[in-house]
Amino acid sequence: MTQITELYRDNELIGFRVGGHANYSIPGRDIVCAAISALTINTINSIGELSDAEMEIQEGLNGNIQYCVVSKPDIITHTLLKAALIGYKNIAEQYPENVSIVERR
Repeated sequence: MTQITELYRDNELIGFRVGGHANYSIPGRDIVCAAISALTINTINSIGELSDAEMEIQEGLNGNIQYCVVSKPDIITHTLLKAALIGYKNIAEQYPENVSIVERR
């Protein structure tokens, strides 16, 4: 199961930790993992291109990744993170046996 952990600082969403495998299908053909990966990379790239926020990105083994804003999120960063959360929640709702979301405040 893929676990997506919401990361907060002072009750403000600052990023996510994404880890584990969805196990929806065989590696390389897993549409759930592909959707989560695409959303994650797009969010990181969009924040980098569209905002002035300073980000910390930590990549781990097996595709695990954590990304969070080190500086105070501006409105663009806040919007992109909220949009990512909506996307992650939609995937988790469609594939509850493969994706879980945890809030860490």
